[in-house]
Amino acid sequence: DAIIVGAPHTVEAGTVLVYGFKGKSWQLQQVLKASNSAPADVFGDNIAIDGERMLVSAWLADESRGAVHVYERAEGQWVERTRLSRPGADSWQFGRAVALAGDVAVVSENGYEVHMFRRVGEQWKLEQTVRKPDPEANNTFGDTLAIDRTGTLLLIAAPSDGEGANYSGAVYVYRNEQGTWKMVA
Repeated sequence: DAIIVGAPHTVEAGTVLVYGFKGKSWQLQQVLKASNSAPADVFGDNIAIDGERMLVSAWLADESRGAVHVYERAEGQWVERTRLSRPGADSWQFGRAVALAGDVAVVSENGYEVHMFRRVGEQWKLEQTVRKPDPEANNTFGDTLAIDRTGTLLLIAAPSDGEGANYSGAVYVYRNEQGTWKMVA
């Protein structure tokens, strides 16, 4: 019932455009902007939606440390509820990719790490961080993320990993087993 379009390279810090079908055509219903943005944040570069919840990345926000904005739909409008970030000065490009399933949010960072958050009550808590299995491989771990509807099976793509000059790529499969994410393939 909606089309969500990220426009990360607008003159501003980026926007997200929400279109709804009305009558016989799609019409712009809402323009989302980050609550605390700066030029070149690339807000809207990566978006994940599950039901009435949406993640919007701004992976160059805060001097390239990055952030992910969490929105929820209330009375037909998307409202920003919180902002996820990785604490610490060593954070870099948090939000390069995002995935969402219910109360589980997955966020990649810097091509080396993927963070799993879980919503507990009204708070999002960092549940676990996984690092790329091969530290010598190219830094594309987490360039693309996919999570199943139950929030228990996660695919992490690393398109430049692989042997030889081809960089054939790899996909790492993680399963949540009793609250712990374990690589299973």
